[in-house]
Amino acid sequence: MNWLTAGVAKVVLVITVASTTLVWAQDTQLRAFDEIKVVGNSRFTDQQIIETSGLLTDQPLGRQDLLAAVEALEFTGEFEEVQIFEAGAALVIEVDEEPQSSGALTGALGADSDVGLVGTVGVRLNDAPVVGGTLRARASIAEEFQRARAGVDLPVLAFGRPGGADLFFANEAFDENRFSFRTFGLEPYLTLQKDDSSETRASVFAYSADMYDVDADASAILRGEEGEEEYVGLSIGHTRRNGRAGGVKTTLSLSQELAFGSEDRSFATTSLAFSAQVPLGRSGLTLASSVAGAGVFALSGDGARAVDRFTLGGLRLRGFERGTIGPRDLCDSCGPVGAEVNERLGGDFFAVARTELQAPIAPERLGQLKGFVFADLGSAWGLDTDTQATG
Repeated sequence: MNWLTAGVAKVVLVITVASTTLVWAQDTQLRAFDEIKVVGNSRFTDQQIIETSGLLTDQPLGRQDLLAAVEALEFTGEFEEVQIFEAGAALVIEVDEEPQSSGALTGALGADSDVGLVGTVGVRLNDAPVVGGTLRARASIAEEFQRARAGVDLPVLAFGRPGGADLFFANEAFDENRFSFRTFGLEPYLTLQKDDSSETRASVFAYSADMYDVDADASAILRGEEGEEEYVGLSIGHTRRNGRAGGVKTTLSLSQELAFGSEDRSFATTSLAFSAQVPLGRSGLTLASSVAGAGVFALSGDGARAVDRFTLGGLRLRGFERGTIGPRDLCDSCGPVGAEVNERLGGDFFAVARTELQAPIAPERLGQLKGFVFADLGSAWGLDTDTQATG
């Protein structure tokens, strides 16, 4: 027999005829049913549930039989609620199944030309007990940075819409920068609209951002931005994905963020990105192109600091070292201790266009492995600050 796994659950027995309670006052009050139906099940078949209940058709059943059926289903631990009621000549078993958790644990170790070895670990638990949603966490560790993010995604958060919240932490001390950076914050979000091709999400956030260990001979602009700031704000973003004839795929993303600082330092960030993948006939080649740009605008005080401005290089603009493209503070022998100043400050705006021609490498043996040639073009510019540059 195909029985369900035993466990523990809370169930409720309801025996009704239409809207009137059916009272099985005595064990001698018996009735046979032509059919037993099961509703509300998805993970278990009708036959599994009927066999577990012990109920049979064409056999007189009384109150004790139904109580025993409920207890048998209760013992499996697979149902939040069980209702048994009469519907004409049929007996109906209605079940509300307990969510079944599933998850994944992933890990990776890689190497980056800018930061060296990078280790990443992630965990995800779907239909988590108690919260009824998805729990997730991810952490990346390298010599120059440590980053972690943990969150929960709920099927319904507010106004009947899905949502969730994220906690995040980062500590960065890149060799090419003249300062270190640490941030910690919370970001609840609400999905305003979602379908197979698009999603709109809004969030509020609160975080602390600390620029520390700024070198004594660094640019006056960087030294003026040193210290801890606390921000609150809101963000809204929209993403649309389209699949077109011939296998063409496009993605459009745009977002707007407002951040209000505790020390009269507030700013707005606007971002836009578009990408397309175009298969080139039956050759197996794919042309992949993208354009992206963003701008940060001061709302009060000096606006954004170096950690919120933009630089290019590395993966964002291939062929250049990370962070090397953007405004600088240049001056010979005019630093605080007579040293040369040549600081990467970051720009208030950036734009980049990337294109690559992808070719599969031994697809019959290596699957999705591809090689490509690329051409990138981009720039970061603009710096709105009240602090006088060193040079």
